[in-house]
Amino acid sequence: MPHVGGMLNRAFVASLLILPFAACDPSSTTPAETDGGPLDATVDATGDARDGGPEDATADADDASFPPVVGACGAIHPAAAADGLFYEALALYDPERRGDSLLTQTGAAGSWILWSTRTRTRIAEGAGAAVSFGDMRPQLRGDVLLVPAGTGFETRDAQTGAVLHAFAAPAANYKAALGFDGSYVGVVSDAGISLYTPAGALIRSVASADLPLPDLLPYSSGTTTMRSDGVWFGQGQYLVLVPKNAATAPSAAGPFDGQFENFTQDGSHAVWLDTYIPETRSFRDVDGNQRGTGIGMSVSWGNYAWTTSGTNLTLYSIAGATAVPLGTYPMLGTDYVISSSGYLMLQTGVLSLRGATPVLTPVPSFPAGAGGGFTVDPTSGAWAIEGASGMLYGNALSFAAYGTVGCARLQAVAGTQSGTLVLGFADHVERIDAVSGTFLDRRDIPTKTRLLVSEQGTMAVSDEPAAYELPAWTKVGTFAAADGVPLAISPDGARVALAKGDGVTLSFVDERNPRGGALLASRPSTVRAGDARPAAIYSPDGTKLAVAREVIEPGFAGAPIVVTTNLYAIGTASTGTCTHYPVYWQDNDTLATELLPSGSRNPPTWNAFAGTCAWNGTGAVVQTQGASLGNRGGPDFSKYQRRGNGLLFKEAPPSVRDLTVAGAPWAVPDGTTRLSRDRVGFAGRSFFWIAPTNAPGPAGVHRHTF
Repeated sequence: MPHVGGMLNRAFVASLLILPFAACDPSSTTPAETDGGPLDATVDATGDARDGGPEDATADADDASFPPVVGACGAIHPAAAADGLFYEALALYDPERRGDSLLTQTGAAGSWILWSTRTRTRIAEGAGAAVSFGDMRPQLRGDVLLVPAGTGFETRDAQTGAVLHAFAAPAANYKAALGFDGSYVGVVSDAGISLYTPAGALIRSVASADLPLPDLLPYSSGTTTMRSDGVWFGQGQYLVLVPKNAATAPSAAGPFDGQFENFTQDGSHAVWLDTYIPETRSFRDVDGNQRGTGIGMSVSWGNYAWTTSGTNLTLYSIAGATAVPLGTYPMLGTDYVISSSGYLMLQTGVLSLRGATPVLTPVPSFPAGAGGGFTVDPTSGAWAIEGASGMLYGNALSFAAYGTVGCARLQAVAGTQSGTLVLGFADHVERIDAVSGTFLDRRDIPTKTRLLVSEQGTMAVSDEPAAYELPAWTKVGTFAAADGVPLAISPDGARVALAKGDGVTLSFVDERNPRGGALLASRPSTVRAGDARPAAIYSPDGTKLAVAREVIEPGFAGAPIVVTTNLYAIGTASTGTCTHYPVYWQDNDTLATELLPSGSRNPPTWNAFAGTCAWNGTGAVVQTQGASLGNRGGPDFSKYQRRGNGLLFKEAPPSVRDLTVAGAPWAVPDGTTRLSRDRVGFAGRSFFWIAPTNAPGPAGVHRHTF
């Protein structure tokens, strides 16, 4: 899916710590854009828009004195209700930038932060509204900020964060938004439409009964956009405009061919969809004039629309009655990024869609780790973009990053039996006492996708890869990339199992001593490293290790999946073998397994069964085929995470059960059908999970205590 500036939703609470930031120079800006047109690429990009002078390279020479970040990258809520948000991460999304002001947000609740890129500090922040029937999100338009607050919403000065006016929410569902130029606030409900100045003065109010179409409910049945000239919305085959000018009566246009669908991203045109095959889109201006016919399914901004095919994007002009192709551009992989102000980020640079013709500003490369939310100030060219280390920002479309605000992405979570929770971020790790909710410490240790912590709390292994002795975070071992990818760590932290391979074949699962990295044992395995099937699972007491040695794909659709699993008694030469896939240890001598012994060819499905492989460390393994698990649509096995206290997590659908107590599993309320094992962890008797990035709730770590 494409990344669209200002479209994601996350949550955030205002009680977060204020953090210092890395040394950087935010003072240079590009020349001003005039009349909403494209940036003048012929002017020296090092000029300063404030005084016209060149960038002073010595201005911030003392920035190195900024102290490193030592606190948590979020707020801890130890008293959170069951299944509530325990740790609210300072992850930033959906940026909007105007001048030195940068708006970021983290949640569907309307949580937001207003930053100064010049001083690297937070100007203002808020936790959002206390009511759920408001349809709005934090917005930065012109010099005005609109944010939810209390039981309504408020406007603020975009430079100082000072409140301009507090608005009370209507008593029913409503939509509140700024005009595209920030000149007014539009409030739409089924009762009518009201327009206010940012200072709260009423410009005009039009009751639904007085709109030029009968039985019109603006909120329930209309799709609205706040244009600079007024509130524009569509329904069926009609357009309705409530002008900002109170002396001009509301008007309706139509009926038009096709069905109203939406508006271009800046609200310049209405988008119409015909129902013929193939379906096509066309556009109309507020007067009903036809624009841009003849284009297929597309995305649009202003006078432009585009389609994608493979890794290419084709741009069309929709300024005239017929769509005109303007050129084809390579995308960033198979995707593109569009800012709300009309800039497309492509492989070759940034394409401005704001003028009469598109203007491409070549960019040799974008900041490392950049992706997701993207914003450009149309006046100065100042920008910000979501990166792995936080929100990167700069002042010229060369995309030299002058600074970073916020914190890195939260990647993984792990825990110990004693109740310590360890969070792995893209650039650091944090430890938290999960019982008291106390922040313990942090270290600059990066996490790519996973973090392993021994249950006894003695050792942590990151996927740098490196090993650290806890609680002091003393680095005691490193591994070369050729040593493999960490799969599992023994409960006492004395052994770590790594999947060793080149992404095509996996010849061994190696066991190494985290202290020094010495090779302890090589366990044969031909399971490909690039699959989801490499498995190494230590028993609860750490005396045994199960390794998936071989998984043979079916010769035809529905044929049996042939598996070989080796069981090892640690410290001995004793080995057992079973023909089931390992999923978790039920106890120290019983391995829970799955098998897909047969299936049907059309459609290809597999009959899945539970199983066990019992082995006390000597003699043969006793295999048992258990109950049917139903049919599988693919040759995939379930993924679990087991802890010595008897708690068991199942990846799909996400659920947790206590193996020591009879009863049905507890379903993880994350709103998805799958949750990765790397994004969950047990600390003591509590289960923690990282909310998926597409979840409707707050971004952070949730807790359920058993």
